[in-house]
Amino acid sequence: MNDLQALTAQEVHERLVKGDIFLVDVRTEEERNQAFIKESAFLPLEMVSQEQLGNYTIADKQLVFYCRSAMRSKNVAEKIVQYQGKDVAYMLGGISQWQQDGYELETNVNGISVQGKLKIMTGGMLVLASVLAWQISPWWLLLSTAIGLRMALSGMSGACFRKGCAKK
Repeated sequence: MNDLQALTAQEVHERLVKGDIFLVDVRTEEERNQAFIKESAFLPLEMVSQEQLGNYTIADKQLVFYCRSAMRSKNVAEKIVQYQGKDVAYMLGGISQWQQDGYELETNVNGISVQGKLKIMTGGMLVLASVLAWQISPWWLLLSTAIGLRMALSGMSGACFRKGCAKK
């Protein structure tokens, strides 16, 4: 069984430049929306399950996990070592240490989160439907009804039909 490695932010940065690690952010979506390391993939901790632990592998690259302070990322890395025996690591101090050491972080464009973009888009569509219903035909109210139903279904199922567009 392989040992769990703890890497400093400097070591992670150096290895990212070399291209020999695959960096994974295990924070929440809200945390990710605030700032993230550009080269990192996103896999929220709540989406990591024991059944999936066997699926995490990247050819010729070591998996390195990070979170805000290293508590959650160490937990995930320990589980992968325990269940798979894979050579994985976590970043000491997490993204807080990365930022403190002066390395660059990415932020959302204009500081608007994915949820914020979705709310803006949905609100705009509802206003448009209302104006069209008032000025042209009451049949345009069907558009606002469809939007409302889709939002209700999205809320109940957790799926979001426009999330892909909002990230662009």
